[in-house]
Amino acid sequence: MRIFVWVILLLQGAAAFGQQRQLDSLLLLLHNHPQADTSRLDLLSELSFAYHTINPDSGIKMAREAIDLAQSLKATKRLPIAFNHLGINYRSKGEDTLALTAMEESLALYKKAGNELGVARLYNNLALIYYNFSDYSTALQYHDAAFEVFEKLDHKLGKINSFINSGVVYLTLANYPQALSSFLDAERLTSPTDSMMRSNIATNIGLVYKNQKDYEKSLEYQEVALALYQGMGNRQGTANALGNIATLYDLMGKPYEALSYYEQALELNQEIGDIRRIAADHTNIGVVYRGLSDYANALHYLKLGLEYYKQTDDKPNRSIALLELSRALKAGQDLDLASNGFNPSHRSRQIMDFQMEGLKLAEESGSLLRQSDAWEALSDTYQERKEYGNALKAYQTHIQFRDSIYNEEREREIIQKQAQFDYEKKEALLTAGFDQERMLNRAELARQRTLKNSVLAGLLFLLIAAIAGYYLYKKKRDAEKKQRESEFNALVTEVEMKALRSQMNPHFIFNSLNSISHFILKNDADSADYYLSKFSKLIRMILENSESKQIPLADDLGILKIYMELEAMRMDRKFSFDIEVDEDIDPEVTFVPPLLLQPFVENSIWHGISRLPEDGKIKIMVKKQGDLILFVIEDNGVGRVEAARWMKKDNAKSPVSMGIRITQDRINIINRVKNTHAEMQLLDLNRGLRVELRLPLSISF
Repeated sequence: MRIFVWVILLLQGAAAFGQQRQLDSLLLLLHNHPQADTSRLDLLSELSFAYHTINPDSGIKMAREAIDLAQSLKATKRLPIAFNHLGINYRSKGEDTLALTAMEESLALYKKAGNELGVARLYNNLALIYYNFSDYSTALQYHDAAFEVFEKLDHKLGKINSFINSGVVYLTLANYPQALSSFLDAERLTSPTDSMMRSNIATNIGLVYKNQKDYEKSLEYQEVALALYQGMGNRQGTANALGNIATLYDLMGKPYEALSYYEQALELNQEIGDIRRIAADHTNIGVVYRGLSDYANALHYLKLGLEYYKQTDDKPNRSIALLELSRALKAGQDLDLASNGFNPSHRSRQIMDFQMEGLKLAEESGSLLRQSDAWEALSDTYQERKEYGNALKAYQTHIQFRDSIYNEEREREIIQKQAQFDYEKKEALLTAGFDQERMLNRAELARQRTLKNSVLAGLLFLLIAAIAGYYLYKKKRDAEKKQRESEFNALVTEVEMKALRSQMNPHFIFNSLNSISHFILKNDADSADYYLSKFSKLIRMILENSESKQIPLADDLGILKIYMELEAMRMDRKFSFDIEVDEDIDPEVTFVPPLLLQPFVENSIWHGISRLPEDGKIKIMVKKQGDLILFVIEDNGVGRVEAARWMKKDNAKSPVSMGIRITQDRINIINRVKNTHAEMQLLDLNRGLRVELRLPLSISF
């Protein structure tokens, strides 16, 4: 696995001058105006901002001269602007601590002057600094505060900035639906002629699709951004787009094209002096060389990238550099490590140290992606060191983070957001055409009404209005009904998918395969064959019944029996079980939703009986109660209170399983479809837990 550092674009609080021609014009005006007055102060301030995407060192020099001149002229309204531009240039160089000091000074001056727009812009710029510090919560708070002021002032550009920058934070936190929604909100407000905004939005939307592994679509957006940046003469934006395109080419299996683009980006960033992006380019070049098995070059560039990152507060990307360095060090076993600055005798310890430091930085940054990558790398290392327990725990943690990022629900939300935006654009075009046609029709009707009897025209108008009103009302009512049905069907499908995933529990499958391996290693072929036979039968039955809304009670109890037999065998017969069905219930003709009881049995085994020093027991009873069927699951485990205490002691998650929450969702759907009163109750016993599940009785002859 290879991880890349991506350039995510955040916007400053005002439009950049970027183009060289404008910069030359400002420099000429400054040269022709040597007088130390407010006009020269304004030129210095504009130049300091214009330089931040081209030459931040020159921008810092201009900003400091502007500050000194503003203080000598007592130009209190212009002084906060100069401090703000000083901070922006420091940020462009990656010197965030100095940037924060300058911007806090600017904010204090704006507040003292009562300048709301200036305060909002500083909120936005401070959010960018806290983003670089990986303090995403504070960054979002500042963005929200800025948006409130921009909304109050109806400041369009400010609102666009806030949407884009909030989207960037959500993108970093792997909340892709919310990120895409924010970027699309910004695009709705952006003028087609605003190249700067369009280029930044295109870059960030491309990153969303990249993280969803739609590389072709991501490349389309990045190429649009590159063309716009080059057209404006924006060197910083051009370097960003080149780096992002390079990463996409490598992900698409074109490493040499990737190296060419990275080298162009690195050359531009070195000219600009942007430490953070210089670090990113070195790291990414190292990643490509590792993919080409050129481990000497990989170690060289990754070490350089890490050294540059140490000069910044960029924890997520420093984590990437460390993890990639550990992978290159692990793979390059034939290298002369001493000549590359490593101790050959401590290779294993160095690899582990890099990964642990990378995990620590990922946790401090709050990045789900980086934590997932770090745990996966640690799992592989523990496996090689034969620390199988630690390897399993690390892999399970990696899976938890991965599943929280990449899941079907978020992919559906992204598709829905894009579809909604496309629909709104089409609707706007249709509405514009309809409005024009309606205006022409009204003019024609006005001409005709002068020729007709006023009473007849009035009656005709009322009739048309009544028909149109009824038609629109009926159309709206039908659409709302169809939407409610679609939403409910989507909910049913989602719950069914989650139910199937919970039944195919990865921990259970992993443990079952481990047990089979255990029997094989013990040369217990009979037990291994019996366990494998039961396990395969269970999986087949689950998959066969996954598409059925209801199955015979006999089949459902059969699946549950096999599941408990496997778990009992895996746990060395630590528990026994018993299933009782009332005589007045025929299991062959009584139908129930598949595997509603399994999550409760799983909880009894994992959270109740597994903690007992002696043998446990699970009892399942099926009874008839009028027009309902009652399921009772009792165990003699440690109970919910003791289980919770153990979980807290182990620093694990709450014993309330995802399966039980899904079961409650399935019961809610049954109640809505059949208009019944199905319910679930959990009752604490003196020892253990009793679960009662009541469902509508369904019999088919």
